[in-house]
Amino acid sequence: METIRTARDAVKGKILEGFSATPYPGDEHLVAVQDGTDPECREIEGAFKGKDWRDVSVEMVRDHKDALPLFTPAAFRYYLPAYMTGCVESPREVDVALDSVLFNLTPPKKRSGAQWDLFWARAQRFDERERKAIRSFLELMEQDEIEDWASAGMKPPKSRVKSALAYWKGL
Repeated sequence: METIRTARDAVKGKILEGFSATPYPGDEHLVAVQDGTDPECREIEGAFKGKDWRDVSVEMVRDHKDALPLFTPAAFRYYLPAYMTGCVESPREVDVALDSVLFNLTPPKKRSGAQWDLFWARAQRFDERERKAIRSFLELMEQDEIEDWASAGMKPPKSRVKSALAYWKGL
């Protein structure tokens, strides 16, 4: 149990360090739909406006577990560490936020089209320190998945993390 806590603390430290200089995108650059017509975007904008990513609680990550796709690329870069930290600290309490993080860090199979363009617009914004933190997070999540299945005496199915980890390791 102590080893797991130590690993989680180490990854959390890498996230905090890796994203320490990530700039806030600005209040007017938080959500993809800027005209105020989308109620989900309005809700996300209201919740995150002016909020430092380090002040986003596990409860807020859980409550806004579906927010990542609604962020602009700059806001995605800025708030991703809050989501990763929440998943590291309290993987069970964040509900399906971990699934959202993994989905949003996994490149589409087809490297063209709208899905790829959105993924690439986000991925290219991360600097090397941030990418290193993302890799550490994904490695921990892969290890967690393997250990969860092993604790049940089962072999894990196809990894949810493998494609994302392969992409981020290749950068």
